Amino acid sequence: MARCVWALAPGDITDLVANIKEPHAKGWLAAVFSVLPQGESTRVVVTLWALWHVKRKAVHEGILQSPLSTHSFVDRFLADIDLTNPGQVSSSGPRSAVRLKWIAPPAGQMKINVDAAISKNSGTGSIAAVIRQEDGGFVGASSVVLQGITDPEILEAMACREGFTLADLLLQRFILASDCSNAVSSINGEGMGPYGHIVKEIKARAAGFQQV
Repeated sequence: MARCVWALAPGDITDLVANIKEPHAKGWLAAVFSVLPQGESTRVVVTLWALWHVKRKAVHEGILQSPLSTHSFVDRFLADIDLTNPGQVSSSGPRSAVRLKWIAPPAGQMKINVDAAISKNSGTGSIAAVIRQEDGGFVGASSVVLQGITDPEILEAMACREGFTLADLLLQRFILASDCSNAVSSINGEGMGPYGHIVKEIKARAAGFQQV
């Protein structure tokens, strides 16, 4: 699994990393930092962290993740770092060709971006929420893996609910953003749809904040 993830990384990084013979972890990392530019050494560290997380999921929860999804997570995480710190040197790889622009919330508020994804192979869905300040600074995040739920719209609605759950811990005034127009219309309108109980819970939670 780890070898497959590294095989998806840029070749110049894997060639250098594979040729470092330092036997101790601390010395090995020091060698990585000494031979790779900042962006590429950041990719190495994030990939190590992602692999550690995947191993813990497999050992403690029995959840297996594909090498491609792990590689995609690393790319997305590095893209988030670039958005938060635009002055940093970007790490190499195909992701540098596309730069996504994050839309900031109004002054004095924070923003929660939510999203959902489906695993085609394992019959699971995942939802996530990320809080950022108006300057793009990271505040907090939450993610949940759901077994047996593979309807995209239901997952998007659940992602919105997860955003409110995360906000309960930290915020009173915020904007919540989703890219699923049907879920947003259901939450803002009167229609309940097949996930009406989720919409009802979201509306009840929204009433408990100063401004949403």
